[in-house]
Amino acid sequence: MPVSKNKHLMESTLDYQAFLKALQRPNLNLVADPHQYLLSLSQRSDCEDTFHIVDLTSLFEGFQLWQHCLPDVLPHYSVKTNPDSMIISTMALLGAHFDCASKGEIDLVLSLGVDPNKILFANPRKSPRDILHAKDRGVRRFTFDSLEELEKITHLYPTAQLLLRMKTDDSHSSFHLSTKFGAHLDLCYHILDTALSKKIDLIGLAFHVGSNCCYVTSYKKAIFDAITLFNHAKTKWNKQLSILDIGGGWPGSDDLTFRKIAAIAQQIIHDHFDPEVQVIAEPGRFFAARTTTLAMHVLGKDVLSQHDRTKMVYFMSNGVYGFFQTSLYFQYDLQQILQEGWQFYPLKPPSSDLTYPSLLWGATCDSGDKIIDQLLLPELNTGDILLVSNMGAYGACVQTSFNGMPFSQPYYLARNSI
Repeated sequence: MPVSKNKHLMESTLDYQAFLKALQRPNLNLVADPHQYLLSLSQRSDCEDTFHIVDLTSLFEGFQLWQHCLPDVLPHYSVKTNPDSMIISTMALLGAHFDCASKGEIDLVLSLGVDPNKILFANPRKSPRDILHAKDRGVRRFTFDSLEELEKITHLYPTAQLLLRMKTDDSHSSFHLSTKFGAHLDLCYHILDTALSKKIDLIGLAFHVGSNCCYVTSYKKAIFDAITLFNHAKTKWNKQLSILDIGGGWPGSDDLTFRKIAAIAQQIIHDHFDPEVQVIAEPGRFFAARTTTLAMHVLGKDVLSQHDRTKMVYFMSNGVYGFFQTSLYFQYDLQQILQEGWQFYPLKPPSSDLTYPSLLWGATCDSGDKIIDQLLLPELNTGDILLVSNMGAYGACVQTSFNGMPFSQPYYLARNSI
């Protein structure tokens, strides 16, 4: 792996004990074993029907892995993935910058003491009010993907620094974004020429291969497309673009795949970009997914016989109006849901090694509130707790209060040692 040559990259120098010391918060629990901590929470007389733990140590570990695999890439944590203030402040402590998509996210990050120069306003289509709000707060960097957006931003904020977002092949991702955002490569040349001919402060290029993308070719092709545009700006306009944003999409619970993608991306960046170019990314899922384990109670149980097979049906205390909105997006497809990295297992060891195809219903009165079907689980009973790990990406932030259901209660922890 090449040593970082990016002089812009802020590297975290905290060892783990210094991290713990700097992390101290009134609502943070230092624990030796997160699973034992979950057991202790479940045994409280006031234990909620649904709760979740947020392991901040996993952010430290994720940041170390990122720096090892992508030493030339400065992470801008994608706030929309999980806007939990404890996660955001921990990422700031580690040295991350931030990708914000709205004035609300900008204000949240600024309220935690982050310098506005560490924020990228990365929503390609913004309201005039949000643009002016960002300007008033000192946020200068914006992404955009059209001539219309270029004109809107430069009219309202002439000194803004702009990154042009390219369209990518996101067909191998769980959530496709290029169907909505990004300019086709041919149009990028035209937008780039227009901006540079008008002396607009276009400082770089951005792309996003789609959320939870495990296909290395998507990243590779997008970076090489960016190289052609960097070369075009230099050749035609004698303009050295200064930033390449290689976006989000990085898997959050599959470190082997992440390492493979990162190795290719890092090598291309190292071989083809000048050290003066700042390379950034917008990882959200990569950091957030592994932080959170959800605990939900079995509220009721049915046992069905189907073609000489036993099927279990469980009514759970959480559902698609809680942490599991993704199940709706994937239309309950078992393999796509499991590709999110969710791992289901009982809090207490099962009494038997037998497993059964199981249907998990959510807690509301909506018949569409179905979490997953045909999931193999050991037999559970009413009152048992089922855990789901890797739930930190797009789980807590999409909860609703439909049917008057309460939001899941978070408990924050850090491990005594790693």
